[in-house]
Amino acid sequence: MIKTLNFPRDLSIKQDQQILKIKGPIGITSFNLSLIDPTGDLSFKLNNNSLKILLLNIKNKALLITCYKLLSTLFHSVCFGFFINITLIGVGYRITQKDDFLQIKCGFSHKLQIKIPTGIKVFIVNSTQIILFGVNAAFVQHYASTLKQLLKPDPYKGKGLRFHEEELRLKPKL
Repeated sequence: MIKTLNFPRDLSIKQDQQILKIKGPIGITSFNLSLIDPTGDLSFKLNNNSLKILLLNIKNKALLITCYKLLSTLFHSVCFGFFINITLIGVGYRITQKDDFLQIKCGFSHKLQIKIPTGIKVFIVNSTQIILFGVNAAFVQHYASTLKQLLKPDPYKGKGLRFHEEELRLKPKL
């Protein structure tokens, strides 16, 4: 079974044994193919503007689809980037950026200071909304979930950090 993944011309891909290096207009990332396929059931062939993924073991169809989706996400993020919108909900809650730190005022006696990792850019839309941007989608999602773990949404009042368009079911008051 063969899956073909086409990519734009401004994307350059190099394969060094089991490491795929992807360079796009926004950034560079690499992907270790042996992590997803330790048994060697997949074979990769790089053409001009396409990457062919060949499945050697017909019983591992799920592996082929997983690898296809991961690589298409990497191609998209290197070309266009990956955004996550985060909203801080609560009276008096504020987000500011100072150097490489996010400062969050959220009802504690002090401001929370969280370091912004390299590879992630933070855009502050207003005092309660930020946008995280990065090339590596998994890294941006991990950082966003780390922020959310610090300020979990309150199930009774709804205060806390939420992703954009995330619905929170509030518990009824007794």
